[in-house]
Amino acid sequence: MTDHSKLNRRRFLQGSAVAAGGLLLPASVLAACGDGVPSYDEGSGTLLKLARPDKPITLSTVGDPIGNGLAHESGTLQILNWVDYLNPDVLARFEETYGVKTAVTTYDTEEIALNKLRSGAFQPDLIIGLTDSVLSRLVAAELLQPLNHSYLSNFSNVIEGLRDPFYDLGAQYTVPYIIYSTGIGYRSDMGVDTSYFESGNGWDILWDSAYSGRLGILDSYRDVIGSVLHRNGEDVNTGDKKVLDAVLEDLQEMSAATNPKIDILAYT
Repeated sequence: MTDHSKLNRRRFLQGSAVAAGGLLLPASVLAACGDGVPSYDEGSGTLLKLARPDKPITLSTVGDPIGNGLAHESGTLQILNWVDYLNPDVLARFEETYGVKTAVTTYDTEEIALNKLRSGAFQPDLIIGLTDSVLSRLVAAELLQPLNHSYLSNFSNVIEGLRDPFYDLGAQYTVPYIIYSTGIGYRSDMGVDTSYFESGNGWDILWDSAYSGRLGILDSYRDVIGSVLHRNGEDVNTGDKKVLDAVLEDLQEMSAATNPKIDILAYT
């Protein structure tokens, strides 16, 4: 029987299917992530190629993965994660059970995470939750180290379609963290007109002035833009300027009609 009472950093990373410097990445269902056209990244001064399902990309290789068969590391496991994603009690029990020290640095937006990484003052072992639209910027800025797949003992358990993802062909830098969708939640005791949801386009409720001051939307450009594109029957990965200009107008109309609260607390 294997003794799991002590777990050092490399064993943790192996079990999590990610190596030091890797990125745990959500594959969003509703995400306006570009249409394969170039995008300029001001932080690195690099012209980027944005990925989409029908236009996959192979990211440039920056540096080398860690070597094979290295001894297990000790020390503190440094984690960069969205705020409120990990219950402190869970981390405390994890540390007590496996004899590991952890330090979690949080971010509220992806731009904040990028700025923390670009400053050079913080070099995490594990990054959780950044999206594929940020990945090419991290690679261009040489902020990620390629993965050594010999340490990823659980990689075979990943959904087959995500073992060679369109945003990182060959899974050089990432393993998937979560697949999620974007939707609307409401309280059944607050007199919400559910006919919106029965009509087939529940997104329209966000523009109904009867709910002014009673609505909230997620502080995430991917989810918000993707939701409007979905409402309008457009490709959520479009790069068409006219279509995106129409999204801007729709969002301005939403703001005027319902003045929704904008925060990061709507994750469920």
